[in-house]
Parts: sequence; structure tokens; C-alpha cells
Amino acid sequence: DYFQDPEGYEPWESWEQALKKIGGEESYPALMRFAENSLQSCLNQSNAVTLKQLADDALDSLSQGEQVSNNDKLDRLYQYLDELDEAGYFIKNRMSCYALRNNLIPWIVLLESWAWAGRRAIEVLRAAEAGQDIETPVKWLKESSEEVENHQKRITGNALAPLIQYTFEKVKELKKTTT
Repeated sequence: DYFQDPEGYEPWESWEQALKKIGGEESYPALMRFAENSLQSCLNQSNAVTLKQLADDALDSLSQGEQVSNNDKLDRLYQYLDELDEAGYFIKNRMSCYALRNNLIPWIVLLESWAWAGRRAIEVLRAAEAGQDIETPVKWLKESSEEVENHQKRITGNALAPLIQYTFEKVKELKKTTT
């Protein structure tokens, strides 16, 4: 597109058209969710802008003392994490461009692991606030965090890392007060 019309080149429009052409129209929404979380390169340092903003907003609300339950910012983050997980599932299991799917699998698995880690962090916070047992959700959060840390690929930057760290700190605080 750039070489055909350097002055009229619209990078995002070209990017979207490429996703539709290569992955197929039916895969476009899932591919777009995946792609918006894998933009970091030597040319572009921004990565996972939506995810980072949602995670930062949720963490800010918690840091300001807002409750976990009925927290719109936390709910929006959780919903977006669900969308990421669904996008990964669609690409892995329903996308018809097998060559692209096979190439993306390692990053998709990592993106799904990030989504699980984020949701599990929120679930730990919800259980703690409700006075429920958090042992099992904390165990699952640790497993998801280890999957992310040990994975050979990178995606999303560290958009969810502060929320996960915050959750582990809250767990430590809770354990101190209950012992």
C-alpha cells in the first residue's frame, strides 16, 4: 500500500485490510484483538494500549480505596480479558488460514495465559473482599503467573504485571492479619 501511494498511505487502514485479507473476514475481530496486543517492535514501542489503560484504571481505582465488588473499572478489565481469551480460542480453533494460525499459536497461548492471570488476580481480590477462602484462587494465579514468566515469547508488555503484583501484596497483607 505504501509503495502504491506513499502520500495517501494510511498505516492503520492498511493494517486492518491486511488482517482481513490474510485471516479472512470471519477471523478479523479475533485477529484484531490479538494484533492490538502485539504491536511492540523496534519501530513502535507502544504495546497493548487498551489492555494497559484498562489495567491501570482498575489498579488506580483499587489504590484509591474503591471496593472490588461493583467496580466498573475492574469489570471492564475482566470483560476485556474475556474477549482476549475468546479471540485466542477463535484463532486456534476456527480460523481457516492454517498457516497464519500455526505461526501465531505460541503468542496466542501466551496471550491466553495473560488473560487467565489477570482474571485470576481479580478473582482473588473478589474472594478476599467477600471473606471467602482464597487458597485455591491464589494457587491458580501463581500457576498462571509462572506460565507467563516462563514462556519463551513476549506479548502485551507487562500491562497486567502491576495488578498481579498488587494482588499478591494484598494476599500477604491478608495473611498477616489472619495469623
